Amino acid sequence: MERVGVVPENPDVPPDTTADRVEHFLAWVTPFWRSANYFDRLESLGVPRRQRFARLSKGQQRQLALAIALAGSPRLLVLDDPTLGLDAVARRKLYEELIGELADRGTTVFLTTHDLVGVEGIADRVGVLHGGSLLVDEPLEVLKARYCRLTWAPTDDIPPERIQAGLQHLGVIGTGTAQGANEAVVEKFSEIGFDRFR
Repeated sequence: MERVGVVPENPDVPPDTTADRVEHFLAWVTPFWRSANYFDRLESLGVPRRQRFARLSKGQQRQLALAIALAGSPRLLVLDDPTLGLDAVARRKLYEELIGELADRGTTVFLTTHDLVGVEGIADRVGVLHGGSLLVDEPLEVLKARYCRLTWAPTDDIPPERIQAGLQHLGVIGTGTAQGANEAVVEKFSEIGFDRFR
């Protein structure tokens, strides 16, 4: 456990504690603690070192929790929705620099998020949880190739029963309309199956 870093969705640093006091305590009890790494990250993220945790913004609180997790030189980093409360610049920095840097060092990052677009360029494998069950667990490229959103304009040229048959062949998991067009999400997309749909 001493080589596991965790950033919970709601950081649990004591409200009256400052970043400096956190460092003083954790440097004493954490075997692989790196103070320079901790202070450098706080400075680069603009997190005040002497301000009480409760007075930090939500984004600063999350950044402090991240700095704490990383200063212990983890081999496994667990991030629970790490971009919650961060602006667009901070989100991009987190994904592009932090996670890329950790992957280059061989650190495994286990990330839970709703920000699928943000992790698309960095994730090797994706799991989808729903109702406590793991519905999908596969490489990202396989997932992207298999699931697809189809959009088509309403037309009288294609009989509705042909559309329904084509959708069933593609493994339809949801249908709807958006801006006057029909939409369907399918889980068995293939070019051959799509040709049948058309």
